[in-house]
Amino acid sequence: MAAHGMHFIPPLLGAALAIELIGSMCLITGYRAVTAAAVMFVYLGIVSVRLHDFWNLTGMAAAGTMTQFFKNLGMVGGLLMIAVYGPGRWLLGRRPNSHAL
Repeated sequence: MAAHGMHFIPPLLGAALAIELIGSMCLITGYRAVTAAAVMFVYLGIVSVRLHDFWNLTGMAAAGTMTQFFKNLGMVGGLLMIAVYGPGRWLLGRRPNSHAL
Protein backbone atom coordinates (compact mmCIF):
# COMPACT_ATOMS: atom_id res chain seq x y z
CA MET A 1 0.00 0.00 0.00
CA ALA A 2 2.84 2.36 0.82
CA ALA A 3 4.42 1.63 -2.56
CA HIS A 4 1.21 2.87 -4.20
CA GLY A 5 1.27 6.16 -2.28
CA MET A 6 -1.50 5.31 0.15
CA HIS A 7 -1.69 6.86 3.60
CA PHE A 8 -3.38 5.71 6.84
CA ILE A 9 -2.33 2.12 6.14
CA PRO A 10 -3.15 0.53 9.54
CA PRO A 11 -6.79 1.70 9.53
CA LEU A 12 -7.16 0.68 5.88
CA LEU A 13 -5.77 -2.78 6.64
CA GLY A 14 -8.17 -3.09 9.58
CA ALA A 15 -11.10 -2.12 7.35
CA ALA A 16 -9.93 -4.61 4.70
CA LEU A 17 -9.73 -7.37 7.31
CA ALA A 18 -13.23 -6.58 8.60
CA ILE A 19 -14.77 -6.41 5.11
CA GLU A 20 -13.15 -9.65 4.00
CA LEU A 21 -13.84 -11.59 7.20
CA ILE A 22 -17.38 -10.43 7.87
CA GLY A 23 -18.29 -10.43 4.18
CA SER A 24 -17.00 -13.96 3.70
CA MET A 25 -18.91 -15.22 6.73
CA CYS A 26 -22.09 -13.57 5.47
CA LEU A 27 -21.64 -15.16 2.05
CA ILE A 28 -20.92 -18.59 3.53
CA THR A 29 -23.94 -18.52 5.82
CA GLY A 30 -26.25 -16.59 3.50
CA TYR A 31 -26.99 -14.03 6.22
CA ARG A 32 -27.38 -10.66 4.49
CA ALA A 33 -25.53 -12.14 1.54
CA VAL A 34 -26.82 -9.57 -0.96
CA THR A 35 -25.54 -6.65 1.12
CA ALA A 36 -22.23 -8.40 1.83
CA ALA A 37 -21.74 -9.21 -1.84
CA ALA A 38 -22.47 -5.61 -2.86
CA VAL A 39 -20.00 -4.21 -0.32
CA MET A 40 -17.34 -6.74 -1.31
CA PHE A 41 -18.00 -6.02 -5.01
CA VAL A 42 -17.21 -2.32 -4.51
CA TYR A 43 -14.28 -3.02 -2.18
CA LEU A 44 -12.63 -5.58 -4.47
CA GLY A 45 -13.15 -3.39 -7.52
CA ILE A 46 -11.35 -0.50 -5.83
CA VAL A 47 -8.56 -2.72 -4.52
CA SER A 48 -8.04 -4.32 -7.93
CA VAL A 49 -7.70 -1.05 -9.79
CA ARG A 50 -5.68 0.68 -7.06
CA LEU A 51 -3.25 -2.07 -6.05
CA HIS A 52 -3.03 -4.37 -9.07
CA ASP A 53 -2.27 -1.79 -11.75
CA PHE A 54 -0.36 -4.05 -14.15
CA TRP A 55 -0.67 -1.44 -16.91
CA ASN A 56 1.93 0.69 -15.06
CA LEU A 57 4.49 -2.14 -14.78
CA THR A 58 6.76 -4.08 -17.11
CA GLY A 59 8.22 -7.56 -17.26
CA MET A 60 7.54 -10.26 -14.70
CA ALA A 61 6.10 -7.75 -12.22
CA ALA A 62 3.41 -6.86 -14.75
CA ALA A 63 2.64 -10.52 -15.42
CA GLY A 64 2.18 -11.40 -11.76
CA THR A 65 0.11 -8.33 -11.06
CA MET A 66 -2.03 -8.97 -14.15
CA THR A 67 -2.78 -12.47 -12.85
CA GLN A 68 -3.94 -11.02 -9.52
CA PHE A 69 -6.02 -8.37 -11.28
CA PHE A 70 -7.88 -10.85 -13.46
CA LYS A 71 -8.36 -13.26 -10.54
CA ASN A 72 -10.00 -10.40 -8.66
CA LEU A 73 -12.06 -9.52 -11.73
CA GLY A 74 -13.47 -13.06 -11.74
CA MET A 75 -14.39 -12.77 -8.07
CA VAL A 76 -15.99 -9.38 -8.73
CA GLY A 77 -18.21 -11.05 -11.32
CA GLY A 78 -19.30 -13.72 -8.86
CA LEU A 79 -20.00 -11.12 -6.18
CA LEU A 80 -22.07 -9.11 -8.63
CA MET A 81 -24.16 -12.20 -9.42
CA ILE A 82 -24.87 -12.76 -5.72
CA ALA A 83 -25.63 -9.06 -5.20
CA VAL A 84 -28.16 -9.12 -8.04
CA TYR A 85 -29.71 -12.58 -7.74
CA GLY A 86 -29.17 -13.38 -4.06
CA PRO A 87 -27.65 -16.48 -2.47
CA GLY A 88 -30.26 -18.85 -3.91
CA ARG A 89 -30.62 -22.25 -2.29
CA TRP A 90 -27.46 -21.81 -0.24
CA LEU A 91 -29.17 -19.54 2.27
CA LEU A 92 -28.55 -20.79 5.80
CA GLY A 93 -31.74 -21.16 7.77
CA ARG A 94 -33.91 -21.40 4.65
CA ARG A 95 -37.01 -23.44 5.28
CA PRO A 96 -37.29 -26.50 3.00
CA ASN A 97 -40.80 -25.54 1.83
CA SER A 98 -39.94 -21.92 1.20
CA HIS A 99 -40.41 -20.92 -2.42
CA ALA A 100 -38.53 -17.64 -2.12
CA LEU A 101 -35.00 -17.78 -3.41
